Amino acid sequence: MLAGYVNVDRFAAFVASRTMQRWLALGLVCTYLFSDVVFSTLPLPLYDTETGFNIGLILKYLLLLDGYNFTETPTDFIFFALARLFIIVAAISIKVFIDDAVLKKLLVTLITFCLFSWAFTIIKLLAFAENTVILYCAGPWFSVFWNTLATGLLFALWHFVLTSSPSWNYDTLVEHADEEDSLATGDQQGAADVRESAFQHTIRLLKYCKTQSKWFIAGFVFLIIQSTARIFLPYLTGQVIANIVQIRSYEVLMRSVIWMAVLSFITVFFDGLRGGCFDYATALVNRQMRCDLFRSLVKQEIAFFDSTKTGEIISRLTADCQTMSSTVAMNLNTFLRNGLMLVGALVVMFALSWRLTMVTFMIVPIVAFVTKAYGAYCDQLSERMQSTIATSNQIAEEVMSTMRTVRSFACESRESQRFENSLDEVVQISKKKSAFFVGFMWVDAGCDHVIEVAVLCYGGHLVLSGEMTADNLIAFLLYQMQLGENLYYLGTVFAGLMESIGASRKVFEYMLREPTVANTGTERSPVSGQIRFDGVSFAYPSRPNNIVLKYLGTVFAGLMESIGASRKVFEYMLREPTVANTGTERSPVSGQIRFDGVSFAYPSRPNNIVLKDMSFTVFPGETVALVGPSGGGKTSIVALIEHFYNANCGSVFVDSVPIGNYDHEYIHQKIALVAQEPVLYEGSVRYNILYGWNCCDEEAMIKAAKMANVHDFVMETEHGYDTNCGEKGVQMSGGQKQRIAIARALVRDPAVLILDEATSALDAESEHTVQEAIAACCKQRTVIIIAHRLSTVEKADRIIVVNKGRIVQARFSFLFAMCLSRHENLIQQEGIYRTLVQRQLLAHNESEV
Repeated sequence: MLAGYVNVDRFAAFVASRTMQRWLALGLVCTYLFSDVVFSTLPLPLYDTETGFNIGLILKYLLLLDGYNFTETPTDFIFFALARLFIIVAAISIKVFIDDAVLKKLLVTLITFCLFSWAFTIIKLLAFAENTVILYCAGPWFSVFWNTLATGLLFALWHFVLTSSPSWNYDTLVEHADEEDSLATGDQQGAADVRESAFQHTIRLLKYCKTQSKWFIAGFVFLIIQSTARIFLPYLTGQVIANIVQIRSYEVLMRSVIWMAVLSFITVFFDGLRGGCFDYATALVNRQMRCDLFRSLVKQEIAFFDSTKTGEIISRLTADCQTMSSTVAMNLNTFLRNGLMLVGALVVMFALSWRLTMVTFMIVPIVAFVTKAYGAYCDQLSERMQSTIATSNQIAEEVMSTMRTVRSFACESRESQRFENSLDEVVQISKKKSAFFVGFMWVDAGCDHVIEVAVLCYGGHLVLSGEMTADNLIAFLLYQMQLGENLYYLGTVFAGLMESIGASRKVFEYMLREPTVANTGTERSPVSGQIRFDGVSFAYPSRPNNIVLKYLGTVFAGLMESIGASRKVFEYMLREPTVANTGTERSPVSGQIRFDGVSFAYPSRPNNIVLKDMSFTVFPGETVALVGPSGGGKTSIVALIEHFYNANCGSVFVDSVPIGNYDHEYIHQKIALVAQEPVLYEGSVRYNILYGWNCCDEEAMIKAAKMANVHDFVMETEHGYDTNCGEKGVQMSGGQKQRIAIARALVRDPAVLILDEATSALDAESEHTVQEAIAACCKQRTVIIIAHRLSTVEKADRIIVVNKGRIVQARFSFLFAMCLSRHENLIQQEGIYRTLVQRQLLAHNESEV
């Protein structure tokens, strides 16, 4: 009952809060409308050029008693006030009777109106300036000021009041009735998960620049000197041109040229120092970012690495940090340089002609709006692009680190296509960004050219009317071009900053992440070695429902830098493989393997011969065990059968056909390898069993899974065959990974099955089950086993003992059918096989003791 009263109280507080918000919004809207009408009408009496104030002018201008004159009549501002009134009323009607979504869609229309109002205000002020007497009145200046301010307030009112909605609702209160009241504090559920604003990220990024403040300060000092010198260059250029055209004096000309040369030298000298300081500071910032991120990563708990892909982490540590540091530091450099030059240019331009400067100001809101939209779009696209790049890096890292498995299943084309698909996503994002950049450039460059034409026309009018001199017009035009350049670079700074913010979100997420397993203990008492589990329940955080325990100069320099980076890329790109998989043979394979005088050394160790003149034949349907000490050459035999390498001498034949003559994909469908270290990929159990094999139905897959003792433990999981194995199979135990790898080999029903210590990671029970399945398969195919366990070797039809690249012992079972078995025969002989078996038996007996 008490809980019910609490809910009622909270609901009452909620209603009261909603009501308060509505009354506050209504009050703001009414205050704005009243103020707009009053302050739009109040300046009209101040247009009197004789007395300074005439109340009768209100009726005169409202009723247009003396007609309309664009250069003198302020009635336009009344019309804009009425337009704002209409917009507010329409917005309230849409919000009340239709939907907020419609209101948000009309935002572009509102922005268009605001930009038009700003441009018209500037034009109206210049029109008033044609009648210099009226400028001495307070009315025009008051009207211009209020029309500009009212337009800005209209946009703010629309954005923050009319289209905003509460961040909480009644359902939230009911759902969290047992939590502390959050209405007063404005807390939101999951506040930690809310996407941080661009401003917050900008502050965090700039804090890294603060760590290298001495270099940035030095660069800033050099920047001030360079910008100050450069500010006067357009003015002196105008003076030189005017001196040539008008004065025709060599003395005056040389004086201006010398000043230009001195300022140019100062500009170039300090610009170089500025660039060096900022470039070095960028490298230091990049280093600091990577160190902080790496320090945070190594502190994370193991579960973090279970659920986070290695390629993504490496991408954040390399590409994203590089993007962040270079973009932020260089954009800070660009912003400071162009910001100072912009301020300096505006000061000089105002001194030359305030009228022409106001013409220039007409484009500022338009450029600012387009830049803001472009920057916000870049933020979103950059975050998506960095994510897709991380995905492609993950694919590349996964494939390159498991190349033997990829080659053994002939999945090169499949993996190449998967990598290309991930890059296609990057291209699609870049395509959208490029398309938006086209619009940005059209608007930005178009505004520049429109204003240049407007300045030329209006400036020519001022010169012809004697309001301005020709040399000042030339200098103003040069400053106008510089201003356009500064505005463009400032726009790219904002876009670049948004791009770096997009790249930084995941980096800071990793950098600020607190590990769930905190290694903060301080106990250092002696450890005797006792381990005790007391009612422990455990599930991997990535699988919470699966309880495991039952509980030009710079351009050229940049080009040279890219050439240096590209040399190794092109070296790899143009390299021809020494093992050419160009065969076309697709004849049926019965399973015969023959080595004919094969000698082999790994290309990375050409002087170390691992196989020496080796010859033997494995007959179809035969099970052959390769045994011998480590490094004897057993794995090298498998590598040649898989055609990972070419033999230095001799040949490897499959059914009397050189293995290199077979079609690459076809022969790897007929020869299946289960490696000693099982390789699983990020994906489901189904995906890993069917890896590289599309000709299989569900029944055949389950049959292979049962043979490999996979089906039972998979069906115990929540998602069955759709259970994710994790990156490199981290979600599976060692035995589970090995069994899935065996199922992957069996599912393609190969003619030749190669087991390289395939049961080494299995427990005794699982090994017995898999051995029975393998024994059943041996009747239908050739099996080559590399193993050390006696239980695996003794059942082979033939045992080949390999040591130092040669066959030192071999026995055939059919030769001794009337005598001893192949294992019993070899164990009675003095040799390596007997020694290996005795060591294994001795180790087994000691373990039992």
